[in-house]
Amino acid sequence: MKRYLLLFLCLGLLGIVARKMYFQEVERNFKVVISKSRIPVQHVDAPRDILYSESLHVDVLRFENSPELTHYTLGALGLRSDYFLDVYGNFEVREPGSYAFGVKSDDGFRLLVDGTVVLDSPNPREFALSYGEVVLAKGKHSLEINYFQGKGSQGLIVGFQLRNSDRVYRLGEASPFLQILPYERDLP
Repeated sequence: MKRYLLLFLCLGLLGIVARKMYFQEVERNFKVVISKSRIPVQHVDAPRDILYSESLHVDVLRFENSPELTHYTLGALGLRSDYFLDVYGNFEVREPGSYAFGVKSDDGFRLLVDGTVVLDSPNPREFALSYGEVVLAKGKHSLEINYFQGKGSQGLIVGFQLRNSDRVYRLGEASPFLQILPYERDLP
């Protein structure tokens, strides 16, 4: 049994190295930490018994609804079940006001802006859309998303809209209201 676990771990690490060599360089808008769980995951706050983790950067928060974790720009990432995905980013609000954040996900997630929960759907669910609103002042803000995938299909797509504006933007797209800052570190 230990031999199979070691083989599984080595193949997982080999996949990480191959992905980092193969993938094109993307804008470093968000830091994403993907953590494979040793045990089944059924809640965003489930205990984290982690087999391995990897960090990568993505340009836009668009992980397609599919049987395998697949990013819009980077392609298939090789995970199908029982993992956590934590997203960290910073943005600057150019136009203060009430912003609606929309998250389509399968399974659960929690979205925080400046450490405050804006959206919370912590349980397993089919691919569905949730909305939350937050008033944002002009200036820099932090974003965190905690997502989990149990079994079955998966996906995570995040967008936003300034109240009374005509367009919804995917988080990472250029907008006249909100600018994503290249992720270098968490804001103080």
